[in-house]
Amino acid sequence: MANIILTSFVQLAIILPILFFFIREKNKSAYFRLFLFVVIFIVYSIVLHFPRYYDQADFIGGTWNWSGKILATLFGIVCYILFKRYFTQHNYFTLRQNKSTIKSTVLASLALVVIAIISGYTLKQKELNFETLAFQLTMPGLDEEILFRGVLLGLLLTILSDKSAIGKFNFGNPSLLIISILFGLVHGLGFEHDQQIYFHFFNIFSTGLTGYGLGWIAINSRSILLPAVTHNLFNFLLNFISMI
Repeated sequence: MANIILTSFVQLAIILPILFFFIREKNKSAYFRLFLFVVIFIVYSIVLHFPRYYDQADFIGGTWNWSGKILATLFGIVCYILFKRYFTQHNYFTLRQNKSTIKSTVLASLALVVIAIISGYTLKQKELNFETLAFQLTMPGLDEEILFRGVLLGLLLTILSDKSAIGKFNFGNPSLLIISILFGLVHGLGFEHDQQIYFHFFNIFSTGLTGYGLGWIAINSRSILLPAVTHNLFNFLLNFISMI
């Protein structure tokens, strides 16, 4: 479990300098939301991986971390209920879609689905595995969208500037950028059980880019519904295409 905590600290250490740079107003309210951001992410990481270390918590079993994902989803829902008042202007926990951007968000969603299909053909051939397909079609879009594009993104949008620009270069929404970097790091940077570090640049880049697209959809649709559906479809198709 120590390697999970160490991993989350390293991942946060990478994004925190960027985050501090774009804080809109450095006051108690902003720092408290930042504190919530850090604590929620660390606890989420522990909850997600808890069943891998304690068999008693693995109430479903299977090859994939079903129990961890369900616990992480419940944790995300609890965080939303407890802390939603701290990001009321960016509360995306709704089925209602922003009608003015519905065309662009649906197109962005379809674009990600197409990318998943194309990418699936480039992957090494896998054996058909129904557990993998069932897991990818249901789990990732629940816990990760609730936490990353729901709670954590909502907190950052409340305290950070709307645009990130250095000189003449505009990098877009800093909250979206930071969440996407963190999302990529979660999928490609960490420590093994023997404390050996692993770093997979392609995983960080590809999942970070996908996360950016999902975050853009969440912000513009003002809902995590479409990102959650798109996320699960993306993962499912990516795996399914490589199995047929």
